[in-house]
Amino acid sequence: VLLSGTPAVSRPQELFCQIQAVAPSLFPYFNTFGNRYCNPVHRQWGTDYNGSSNPRELNAILSTLMIRRKKDDVLSQL
Repeated sequence: VLLSGTPAVSRPQELFCQIQAVAPSLFPYFNTFGNRYCNPVHRQWGTDYNGSSNPRELNAILSTLMIRRKKDDVLSQL
């Protein structure tokens, strides 16, 4: 079980290590994940994976791995 208070949905690259911890066989290599969900931009010095692509598909996959609660939903319990 992983718990985070930080929303990371806008940068899929930040989710890769968490996905690896919970379901390593889902995306065995970052390149596969990054090329599909991080909108890679090939630059002179290397590839930039700071973007986002295919967010609906990634959210569908993540819905099987994580439970997301918004602050408004849990504020009374904090």
